[in-house]
Amino acid sequence: MKKILIIDEAEAFRSLAEKLCIQNNLEPHLAINGLDGNSKLLSIVPDLVIMEKDLTRMDSITILNKKRNNPNTSNIPVIFVSKDVPEKNFLMQTIPLGVKKFLKKPMDMETLLKAISEILHIDVDVDNTPCVLEVRLNDNIIFVEVAMGLNRNRLEVVRYRIAELIKLHKVKNPLVLLMMTDIPFGLEDRQKLTSLIHFCMEGAQIDDTKLRILTSSIEIKGYISTHPELYDIVVENNLEKVMHGFVNISKSDLLFSKNETHEDESINVSYRSMNQQNSIDPNSLETNIKPGKLKIAVVDDDKVVHAIVKSVFKSFEWEMCYYIRGEDFLKEPHKDEFDLIVLDLMMPVVDGFKILSEISPILYDKILVLTSSTQRNDVLKVLSYGIKNYCVKPINGESIKLKALEILNKNR
Repeated sequence: MKKILIIDEAEAFRSLAEKLCIQNNLEPHLAINGLDGNSKLLSIVPDLVIMEKDLTRMDSITILNKKRNNPNTSNIPVIFVSKDVPEKNFLMQTIPLGVKKFLKKPMDMETLLKAISEILHIDVDVDNTPCVLEVRLNDNIIFVEVAMGLNRNRLEVVRYRIAELIKLHKVKNPLVLLMMTDIPFGLEDRQKLTSLIHFCMEGAQIDDTKLRILTSSIEIKGYISTHPELYDIVVENNLEKVMHGFVNISKSDLLFSKNETHEDESINVSYRSMNQQNSIDPNSLETNIKPGKLKIAVVDDDKVVHAIVKSVFKSFEWEMCYYIRGEDFLKEPHKDEFDLIVLDLMMPVVDGFKILSEISPILYDKILVLTSSTQRNDVLKVLSYGIKNYCVKPINGESIKLKALEILNKNR
């Protein structure tokens, strides 16, 4: 059995990496700082070291130099992890010291698993199910959003991320809302869902009375209602119903946190921008787009957003129409002809909700909503219009492209 030494001062990262190793028949050993790591490096003589760049008690470069100067450890490969991208000169300095890979935090565990596999030349158990997964905090409510599918490798991260958020923000009396959309639910998904629910409860240290599920899936609701352990969990397809009696909080607070970010350096649970191995390949999506020139509308009062969208689709021969004001878009006589509408929710005078209330419902499936994580938007309004596609600002060009291509493919 291959031995992996994990030297990292973030407890959550160590725990998750340890679990990942155990699941793949690897023998994990944990070190809590540089001095501890150097000692275990000499006593264990692992097959691979996963090392945080910034360590206390003994810095990483000192450890690497000691490793190189010891004939028993000189050939041990190292994966460097860090929340910051090191300068090129620093990276060049580490290569002769055995560093084979550099991974930036926060990272998804599939990336780490793939790196281990490549360096040790071993097969690992990777679930290729496409999955969109996000975890965020608002007051004492932890929102866990899952879409497209249930990916076994990703689900367990939820437990550690929830625990991390609770500890970081000193959350008292945590509640968990599990939001599931577009989830294919076959026999093989039942155990995955059961595990996900248990991960949520374990991470928050709650029982099933403090967890609820929002989903339109009849199959999921039926499975939960007949499960011998989970049948008491409330499952609804309407946000107002699922929140009734759950917590006293205004509807306008429900989607996004008051804080700009709850992102921590050690674990990434935002899979909206997924790697190609476990997601839909944007290149394959492009080839599936129907022939002919498409018509795209961008409705946003931020010209920077216009520039980003224009850059993303500059290689396509599509007709791009830009609207700074919501009222200008509503005056557009040919609105129904658009194949895709990129819509900002928060605009002066006529906002995105006003537009949604006045346009034809046939356009709802063609809308990609943009919204800001610093705004307290009303998720009930979004869901009531049947809008399932959105990107959180500040927007990422690749995320915009992926979501837009998904919408265009669904409507082709």
